[in-house]
Amino acid sequence: MRTLLFKYIKKVIRFILFRCPFIEIIKVDVNAPIYARYFVYTKKRRIYPRPTKAYSIADKKRVIYLKVNQMTDYSFACIQHWVNISHEMNATSIFVCDNLRLEKQMLRVIRFNGDDVIIIPSMRKDLKGIIENMATPRWQNAGIAHYTPFYHAQKNGIDSFWEIDADDTMICLKTAKAAEALIKAEELLNGCAPAAISLDMWWTRTHGKYWTWGVAYINGTTRFINEIESVNDRNWWNPYKEYDIDVTADWFFTYLRDYRKISIETFYIEASWFIHWCSFIRNAMHGYVCYWKDGWWHAPIMESIFLNTELGQIVIQDCKKIDVGISIEDGSKFIENNVTRTKTWDIRLRRLLCMGDFSTKADYWW
Repeated sequence: MRTLLFKYIKKVIRFILFRCPFIEIIKVDVNAPIYARYFVYTKKRRIYPRPTKAYSIADKKRVIYLKVNQMTDYSFACIQHWVNISHEMNATSIFVCDNLRLEKQMLRVIRFNGDDVIIIPSMRKDLKGIIENMATPRWQNAGIAHYTPFYHAQKNGIDSFWEIDADDTMICLKTAKAAEALIKAEELLNGCAPAAISLDMWWTRTHGKYWTWGVAYINGTTRFINEIESVNDRNWWNPYKEYDIDVTADWFFTYLRDYRKISIETFYIEASWFIHWCSFIRNAMHGYVCYWKDGWWHAPIMESIFLNTELGQIVIQDCKKIDVGISIEDGSKFIENNVTRTKTWDIRLRRLLCMGDFSTKADYWW
């Protein structure tokens, strides 16, 4: 009798999951034959696994929070690269995502290398009161996304972690070299806590004025939370009013560096290319392709299209150099073969444009 009841229940569950129009099931490609994961959604929310589900992350050496929100063509290429880098670093990847449409599409197209797939929402309700003193309204959601990893890490006993804007940043190196560079960045902190270090996305461009998130490593979770929670107004931002129209979580960490004397550093990878995705021409000062070489930061679009060497060639400002033995050509080839979409073009189009072997040596599926 019990066996028949179980069979009936299984049939009912199977019918609900696979026949009901208001239920959507996504099978995740984890790139491992013995591992499969399903995510189940209604029209407006995820019902399995629960967003608040507890995960075991103790078996991994590192934790990397991948913040994602943009639904663009380049987002998935960026996300895939960061997933691969995280796997190479033997890290647990935890996605921070509030965009349900993006979350579902990401599960459909990203290969997760056999790793567990963990997606959490940002802590908008819990951090609303805190972020009001940290950011002007249009930057508050971004600030909450930046601070969510701190509270999630503290709750799970994690004292150090990476947090990365994974939908619009790309280190243009093969997976192993990119992972090697980030591990060396961790080592630059030399066990200091609290301490933070971030990739040189804006520090050099602002001539040493603005420390930013993007690709950042944090050591000393609880101390930073104490600093965040000690703020009762926006007076801390007064020294920076002449430089910006918005208060941001980035400026707060700049303040911690300048006035609280916390070790907050910046690093760059010698002879490497980096992309901060955007509309490179219409939004030329926000999105860019760049590289660091021989003490200089270069933005080729600014140099070669706008013919502006003042904005396209800047002396690297007080940053820690990381050298993983690469050349400028390595990054160029990575962009050619693993960033452009032309490698998927039909042979007839390649023949029409006389492309030869341009963009044919891809390492990735994308």
